[in-house]
Amino acid sequence: MKKRWILLVLMVLSVAVLSGCASNADTLPSPSPVVSPMMTETPMVTAMPTATVTPTVQAGVTTLEDVVRVSTAIKKEVEKLSELSNADVLAAGNIALVGIQYDTQYQGGLTDRIKQMIEQRVQTTEKSITVTHVTDDKKMVQEIQKIWDQVTKNEITFAELQTRVLELAAQIANPTNMNTNTNTNTNTNTTTTTTTQPITTPAS
Repeated sequence: MKKRWILLVLMVLSVAVLSGCASNADTLPSPSPVVSPMMTETPMVTAMPTATVTPTVQAGVTTLEDVVRVSTAIKKEVEKLSELSNADVLAAGNIALVGIQYDTQYQGGLTDRIKQMIEQRVQTTEKSITVTHVTDDKKMVQEIQKIWDQVTKNEITFAELQTRVLELAAQIANPTNMNTNTNTNTNTNTTTTTTTQPITTPAS
């Protein structure tokens, strides 16, 4: 009988020991998962295309409004020259006609120096003007003034103005070569032949 109690006690103790071990095993801390650092991808930086600036090409004086604006601006700039008392200007397309009158104190006439100074002022005022014709001939100056009056009174179209500017430009550039008069004398009559050269726009 005593042996049975002893065995029973041993069995209870064994069960208690085993239960304790099992509970200890359950409470052991589980190893923490190793967190590997995340590799962040560096965003690709795409280079922005460089904006290219395309130079604008000026078409020149193409309307009657442009004629008035540009001609007036050039006139004011040219008249700043001390050698001049007045300047009449007609600008159309890429051509400027400048008729000048001298100051009473100036006696030098239309020299290359005067032409160059006027051309520089024209270019500074309006970049689209590439050809400048300068004249001090009274008839040419009067023609420029006459056409200018027609422009300000809207009595001329831009196409007509261009034609007149080209004609005057040719006359200013070649004042003695516009018309060739040939008189042929015979026993019975006289024949006059007039040859008109084609209009060109050479630089003065």
